[in-house]
Amino acid sequence: MRSQDGKGEPQQITNGGDTYYYAPKWSPDSKKLLWSDRLQRLRYVDVASKAVTLVDQDKFGEIQGYNWSPDSQWITWARPEENDMPRVYLYSLANKQQTAVTDSWYGSGEPVFSDDGKYLCSLLRAISNQLWRSGIRECLSRHAARLSLNTGQETANPLAPKKR
Repeated sequence: MRSQDGKGEPQQITNGGDTYYYAPKWSPDSKKLLWSDRLQRLRYVDVASKAVTLVDQDKFGEIQGYNWSPDSQWITWARPEENDMPRVYLYSLANKQQTAVTDSWYGSGEPVFSDDGKYLCSLLRAISNQLWRSGIRECLSRHAARLSLNTGQETANPLAPKKR
């Protein structure tokens, strides 16, 4: 890593790489760097301490589609599952815990936070697990994605009917 102005010596922030790294993403506060790798892990490094934290490791496929929350306190990603239906997860940096926020009935992916951090949006593959496995995938997969919007408990649904 090197200063944006190109001055100073570069600093190595990780070492001991054991595989290929994919799509690094800086946290909005520029203090951490998140990436996935060929060993199906999702990890981040704290630039100041150079400590690497394992967020998740999957046994069914490579983790793709991951993002930071605007306050840099949460990570969201889509994890491949055994049934070929990826699920969206959240990871809290504060308590180092992950939580599934979608179920395994539909495939979900490409999670991203709204700019204000109140909403988590993801794509939802609108084909049930049974239909997906029965071979309908080829003819429906191009037209079967829907947008899913998840809110926290204290956040009002922005799509709810307006009260008169």
